[in-house]
Amino acid sequence: MCSTPTKRATAEAAAKKNRLLEACRAAQSKKPLSKELLLPVLREWLTAEKEAIRAEFMQTGKPGPLLSQHTHMLDTLLSAVLEMALQGASARLALVAVGGYGRGEHFPHSDVDLLFLVADATDATTTRLTEFILYILWDLGLKVGQSHRAVDEAITLAATDYSIRTTLLDARFIDGDKQL
Repeated sequence: MCSTPTKRATAEAAAKKNRLLEACRAAQSKKPLSKELLLPVLREWLTAEKEAIRAEFMQTGKPGPLLSQHTHMLDTLLSAVLEMALQGASARLALVAVGGYGRGEHFPHSDVDLLFLVADATDATTTRLTEFILYILWDLGLKVGQSHRAVDEAITLAATDYSIRTTLLDARFIDGDKQL
């Protein structure tokens, strides 16, 4: 299981996210937000991060740090993509990791299980944001298991569907609207 991040790990994650956001903003360079502009930067960053994680694993052979680092890498990526997608938009959306990813045990090449938790499932803005994020993840070659639900819908479904209830046991907030 993923341990609670230390202050140093949290600072390192924030620094990684800031560097990734700076690179994304530089690629965008005052042009309208476009996944075509972001994808090369995100691909390069993701490839470098995966290689660093792989190299450490090959050196140590320890799976625990591999799973934790892979989880943190995805958290950083998703947080940066959400921030780029929002760009001042007022949207009530929270990215929530579920399943093995939610437990902080994301294996390389496993599905990235996400819950897009929204205030209103019919809101066009949050639907567009969700689609934008998903298209980027798919274009990066990630396999995504996802659901897009309003809070009341998630609660209702969890009350009647054991697979959803079980999935939510491992839910972990990544970024977005904490109030949801």
